[in-house]
Amino acid sequence: FFPNLNRLDFLQEGHRLSVQADPTSTDAQLALAALEIKGVVYNEMKGVTGDFSDFFTRMMQQHLYPTTTYEHNSGGDPEAIPNLTWEQLKEFHRVHYHPSNSRFFTYGDLPMENTLKVINEQVLTHFDKIDVSHLVVNDVPKRKEPVSITMKGPAIPGMNPEKSFTVARALLANNINDPFETFAMSLLGSILLSGPQSPFHKVLIQPNIGSGYAPMTGYSAQTREGSFVIGLQAIAEKDIPLVLGTIEETLRKVVAEGVPRERVESLLHQSEIAVKHVTGSFGINIFSSVTEGWIHGASLPQLLSWTPMIARLREEVAKGGFFEGLIEKYLLNNTNSVTLTMRSSDDFMERLAAKEKEFLRKKKEELSLDQIKAIISDCQALEAHQSKHIDVDAILPTIKITDVPREIEKVPLTIHKSKTFGHSIQTAAQPTNQLSYFSMMITLNKLPARLLPYVPLFCTAVAKMTTKKNHFEQLDKLIESNTSDISVSPQTNTFVKQVKDQSVLYYEEGILLKTTALDYKTSNMFEIIEEILTGTLFDDHQRLQSLMLQLTNDVQEEIVYSANRYASLVAKSNLSSHFKTKETWFGVSQLQYLQNKDLNDVSAKLKEIGEYVLSTAPKRFSLNAEQSKLETCVPELEQKLSSIRKTSAASSSGHKEKLVVKRSTSGLPKKVFYGIPSGVNFISKVIAKEGDQTLVGADFAPLALASRVISANFLHKEIREKGGAYGSGMSVGQDGVLEFYSYRDPNVSQTLSTFDRAAEWFLSRDNVSQRDVDEAKLNLLTVQPSGPGSKGRSHFVHGFTDSFRQSYHDRIFSVTHEDMERVVEKYLMDASANEKASVAMFGGSGAVKAKDGWKIKTISFDQ
Repeated sequence: FFPNLNRLDFLQEGHRLSVQADPTSTDAQLALAALEIKGVVYNEMKGVTGDFSDFFTRMMQQHLYPTTTYEHNSGGDPEAIPNLTWEQLKEFHRVHYHPSNSRFFTYGDLPMENTLKVINEQVLTHFDKIDVSHLVVNDVPKRKEPVSITMKGPAIPGMNPEKSFTVARALLANNINDPFETFAMSLLGSILLSGPQSPFHKVLIQPNIGSGYAPMTGYSAQTREGSFVIGLQAIAEKDIPLVLGTIEETLRKVVAEGVPRERVESLLHQSEIAVKHVTGSFGINIFSSVTEGWIHGASLPQLLSWTPMIARLREEVAKGGFFEGLIEKYLLNNTNSVTLTMRSSDDFMERLAAKEKEFLRKKKEELSLDQIKAIISDCQALEAHQSKHIDVDAILPTIKITDVPREIEKVPLTIHKSKTFGHSIQTAAQPTNQLSYFSMMITLNKLPARLLPYVPLFCTAVAKMTTKKNHFEQLDKLIESNTSDISVSPQTNTFVKQVKDQSVLYYEEGILLKTTALDYKTSNMFEIIEEILTGTLFDDHQRLQSLMLQLTNDVQEEIVYSANRYASLVAKSNLSSHFKTKETWFGVSQLQYLQNKDLNDVSAKLKEIGEYVLSTAPKRFSLNAEQSKLETCVPELEQKLSSIRKTSAASSSGHKEKLVVKRSTSGLPKKVFYGIPSGVNFISKVIAKEGDQTLVGADFAPLALASRVISANFLHKEIREKGGAYGSGMSVGQDGVLEFYSYRDPNVSQTLSTFDRAAEWFLSRDNVSQRDVDEAKLNLLTVQPSGPGSKGRSHFVHGFTDSFRQSYHDRIFSVTHEDMERVVEKYLMDASANEKASVAMFGGSGAVKAKDGWKIKTISFDQ
């Protein structure tokens, strides 16, 4: 409620006209030639604009909610941001960020009286109540006729050019101040769209018309009036009428045939698990779930009354026609609808860049000599402002290093070595609220290399294909009505083992299967797991192609939004076979395997992986439940999963190699660039040097702390505050690999130069204070609370025992400033380390040139 809103901070964080020339120069013509728009938020939103999913969602919302606050881009439209003034920002804050327009939420066991006293004394007594009725979001003006919009959008990396269209129909739904109807509409969204048994999955996804649902598909209650969207992405232009006609036809068919009662019950079963599931952020999750309704006038007690709402819904469904009535009211007989057709366009970002260029051209013509001098003066003032030291202790309450307990929280675990079953079973007795949490790790370190690229597809397919017992639609019903869902995901982890009283770090590549069940349904849960591991059939080519298209869609949608992660994977991919596997599974390389058109070959490979998983791969199991349940659950697990008992073919150890950080002589060039639809860049620079800097080594703790200090006190100031990037940092992985990164960054050479100066900055002793060191320690020592279902997870996945975690905790505490200086000099000042560095960058076309040593690559369909 009391921000400074300093004008220079506005110029830094929001937007400003800036000059790249010498800021100390007063040459107006020189400044004018170098004129550009800078600002952290401006660059952030330039990056977001290139994301197709985000752009489609914003355009749909703009047309569905005209004349309301929702028609605007909440993060700021890059074309509009330069028009915002400092005075407008301050006035907006004065009117909107006021206690009269606020909701206060508290969760925990601190005395309520003290909390209310603090709120009253530090906030409420400083304000008078004001009228905020004019700030209430109005209902959308009702339309007499549906609206259809056609436009171009950003390119989707790797999209089939013959299927570059996305179409969706959005309908204005209920006012969310009615919690019961909002709950019912949310359930209706799942009934119609979620999983293979849903009607729209059958008619839109399974026929492989497109790659997946359109962005925003489903029911949303994040606005005063909810929305219901149905659409398809990556379709041919000729299929647009087919998709729209199918939507209408399917809705009428559902009304005529009715919603199956058992589907409603299975989804209510999912709700029951969600309500019982406790996480470390339980209070925040509750707040998030009620915020929108509360703000728009819904009764808070009603929003929190899950059990009565479920009971009422069962009563309404029993009367007949309940969901069918909602479909008719909101989805069929509703003229408040928008149909948006968007074509991915390769020149979309170029057109935006041209608009920015034209804006600057006009500015140069309009600016007077005095205005140019004012810009130069602002640049000089901002540079001086950014160089000032800020005493954070005088502004914010601060946790001290002495506030952190020296002893870690220990988690009592029991490891069972079953004689009949053969595998290791870890159990943790926890207050799980009548839920049982099950995990299974399958180690693949010895899986043949030719099969490795298909592991992500195997993980997606193994619980979604037809089995020897059930068609995939029936299997989906069983999973939904007996578990929270079954998550199967590829894993590339480090794993600690004790070898002769020493901690040794290994790579582990594998598959993690996770699920949760109500205590009385664990027997069914184990039977389903046994069924998918022993009986999945991979020969349904249409279903397999559908899953491949969906996975392709997921990767394509992520590339622009999470380009910094993809850059990191590329930069590290030539360090070892482990990192190559990691990039193949989670990076852009995965696209080429998902576009394998020989489905007989794909089916055969998935079958081989399945056979290896069942007969050869080492496995370990984990159960978290209440003590009384564990006593029956472990024997149940051994009995139900007896068909996957340990065989002689399974290796006693799944860990193939001791982790050694070294650079391969083969692989990618030192500088790799991938072009994506973006107005900003995502950069990763990786340094791998042999030493003692892995998680179990003596240099890891000081390097990790030095990385935090460099990130917070040097890179943040130079790359974000001065350079205008949305974020940056330095990290050291458990594997000992050092990485510098920046994201949504308008610069390239300036940022890479800043990375190179990090060590020199750190070793200038006046730059780093004891407070900086303590803050870094707090950052590493502060552990987020975990729910009962997650206790013991780090031991199960990474082998971290209580004694190892305590040892790491102690090492962080004991690191000195001198220790950090030693490792920075050892690993970052070594010229040979920088010579071996690998740099990868994702950014807009033309951001770099091949003549400067960059290997330029594109993400194209059918690579």
